[in-house]
Amino acid sequence: NETMLIILSVATSFIAGLSFLVLTSLVKYFTRLELFILSFLMGYILTGFIHIALLPIDAIHRAQAILLTYIILGTLSFLKTVLGTRIKVNTRLSTASFSGKSDIVLLLLVLCFHMLTYFTLYPTFATSRGSDISRHFWQSVNLAREPATYSFDIVPILFHSYMAAIYLISGKPNAITFISLLEFLDILVPLAFYAMARR
Repeated sequence: NETMLIILSVATSFIAGLSFLVLTSLVKYFTRLELFILSFLMGYILTGFIHIALLPIDAIHRAQAILLTYIILGTLSFLKTVLGTRIKVNTRLSTASFSGKSDIVLLLLVLCFHMLTYFTLYPTFATSRGSDISRHFWQSVNLAREPATYSFDIVPILFHSYMAAIYLISGKPNAITFISLLEFLDILVPLAFYAMARR
């Protein structure tokens, strides 16, 4: 099932980001909402750089190496927790993620509007020729399959590298499914904006 594979691939990058935050003992500085957002951000950055570092390897072994790196990160994070070297729960930031219940209601309304817009646009928009997202998709596929033909002077190389990594470890799904599901991550934007404004 392509959909499940892509979801699992994104989830593993999220876990990799969370594991990194645990290993660096940074979790105590953030609320749970901020930690949720930053885990995706760190997973995005780590996955992008890991994929770039592994470009000399062929695509099949590159996907396996990325997953192996995730496993190592998760294992180290787990061992740190079990051995009691992780920052204790009572020393974590005690500030709540939301200022009040009204904030939660407002944020839910924004997320509902975002989802309505998403389901209106996708998957139809994913097939639009010449759109930014379809262009980025094909550049990412090019980076995943034939790195030698990829133009490394393209500015969003880390974005393409992340998309290429997810594309590989999710089993090279079709364009419409991949673009539609990956675009759903835009739901993090209003959450990130709220967390930033609340700070």
